[in-house]
Amino acid sequence: MNTSTLRLFLFAVVVMLFAGLASAPSSLAQENAASVAGVYKGWSVGGDGRSLDSTLYLNADGSALLADDVLDGTAVAVRTGNWATAGANVTLTLVNDAAGPLAQPLTVNLSATPQGELFTTAGDSTLGERGRRFTPFAQIVAERNALPFSTELAVAALASGGASGTYKAVLPGGAGWQDVTLTLFADFRATLKRDALDGSVASLAYGAWQDVAGQPAVTLTEVDGSAYATPILITLVAENGIVRTMTSSDDRSAELVGVPFYRLEGLANAVAPTGVEAGTPPTDVATEAAPGALPPAADPATGIAPGAPLTETTPGAGGVPESTVPTTLPAPPPPAVVVDY
Repeated sequence: MNTSTLRLFLFAVVVMLFAGLASAPSSLAQENAASVAGVYKGWSVGGDGRSLDSTLYLNADGSALLADDVLDGTAVAVRTGNWATAGANVTLTLVNDAAGPLAQPLTVNLSATPQGELFTTAGDSTLGERGRRFTPFAQIVAERNALPFSTELAVAALASGGASGTYKAVLPGGAGWQDVTLTLFADFRATLKRDALDGSVASLAYGAWQDVAGQPAVTLTEVDGSAYATPILITLVAENGIVRTMTSSDDRSAELVGVPFYRLEGLANAVAPTGVEAGTPPTDVATEAAPGALPPAADPATGIAPGAPLTETTPGAGGVPESTVPTTLPAPPPPAVVVDY
C-alpha cells in the first residue's frame, strides 16, 4: 500500500471515528433538523490564497464533521463537533481535530437559503475572512452539468499554468453518486479519486498525463495500489475553464466520456459566500443571475426525491456506523437543464 492510498484509508477511519465522538445537542429541533441533515460540498479560497475542497457532514444525530482539503497530497484537515438549527440558521460548533480537543471550541453561524445552501453569516470569520458556502451534495448532483462557476478565473488559471491543476466532477457509482477529483500535477503525474462521501475509503487511480496539441491526455496505470493489466488512456479537451473527457480506451472508464471536470479555481471563486440574507438565493459572480426558485422535484436523471437519502444508510452497511452517514439530504431544486451522461 503506497503512501497516498494509506493516507486515504486513514482519512476514512478518521471520518468514521471522529463523527461518533460528538454528542447531539439537547436543544436540537428534530423536525427542522431533518431537512438540514446531510452531506454538503463547498469550494472556497483559504487565507493563503489556495483553493479549498471542503466536505461538511451534518449527521442526523447532531454530530458534525468538516474536512478541508487543498488537494495537493497533504493531509486533510478534519474537525468534528455538533450542530443545531436556530430558526432559519444553523449553528456549527467544532470541538476536535485529528490531534484531539481544540484549545477552544469554534462556533460557526450559517444562514440557510430556500434551496438548502448554507452560508457563513456576514461578519463571521471563524472559517476565514472570505467565509464559506456549502451546497447539499444532492443539489450538486442535480446541477452537475451547470454548477456555479467563474469562467474568468478558471481560464486565467489555465492560461498562467497550463492544464496542470485540480478538477472536480460528479459521477454515478455504486449505490449512489461519487465526488470525483482529477489532479494533473506539474510534474506530469495524474490521479483520479472517487469518493462516495459515506465514510468508506475513496478509490484512487494513478498514472501520468501529457500535453497533446494543447489538450491533456491521461494514462492510468494502477488503482488502489494494484496495477492495471493494461493501462487506461483518456483524452480530454479544455474549453472555458472546464476539461471534458472526449475518449476512453476501454469500458473501464467509459462513464467518464462527456463528463465536465470543473477547474477548482473556477468553483472556489464562483459565488460570494458571505453577506447573504436568509431566504435570498445565491448569485453567480460570473453571470449575476440568481437561480430561479422552483418547487422541489425529483431529478429525473438521479431519481432523488425531495428529502430522500442519496445512499443506503442501513446501520453498519459497508462497515460504516449509521451515525457517520447522513440519513436525509435537503430537497434540491430541479436543474434548469438536465444533460445526462
